[in-house]
Amino acid sequence: MREFVRQAIVLAIALSVPGIVRATDSWEVITQRCKAGSLDDCNRLGTYHVTRQMNEPGANSPDAIARDYKEAERFYTMACDGGDAVGCYQLGFLCTIGELHGVTGGQARAHPLYKKACDGGSAEGCSNLATDYESGYGVAKNTAVAAAYNKKAASLFQKGCDQGDSYQCTRSAFHLDRAAGLYREACQGGDKSSCDALIRLRSHT
Repeated sequence: MREFVRQAIVLAIALSVPGIVRATDSWEVITQRCKAGSLDDCNRLGTYHVTRQMNEPGANSPDAIARDYKEAERFYTMACDGGDAVGCYQLGFLCTIGELHGVTGGQARAHPLYKKACDGGSAEGCSNLATDYESGYGVAKNTAVAAAYNKKAASLFQKGCDQGDSYQCTRSAFHLDRAAGLYREACQGGDKSSCDALIRLRSHT
């Protein structure tokens, strides 16, 4: 049950990534742009194959698209291999829910994809890494590392917040608070670097 809830949360977060599930062009046009190198369109195609959502207002597209996780994997892989952080995050998320649908690798494959996404500037990728290290899901539990990824996620979400996105403001505040709590826990456990990080964090808030 706990794993089901986690996957549901991950799916909800994935679908909240701005710009991924908006459709204003036909399926054929989006596919052509993806093949021509538009990584955002590759991401959109991947998400369409997972959610079957392409019949949005103004979209010249079929009423229903078959849910196809392998096709979603293909398009997300194209985006990630092209250097798109969102594509790497989406591919990682797909690995955590897609094993029953032919997408192999699970969390062992997802973790390095989340890292690649986080390194590329994906707040969601950093957020998932923070959760994994805090819970020990697929990696060795490490409170200090979890705190650092929460801090980075907060910083990246803040960029969206500064542009007026209230959702990202909420996420930034959550991760900043979580980082402080984890640094405090690690510091109390004797990790001096976490004590120093907590001092620095407090000095900037």
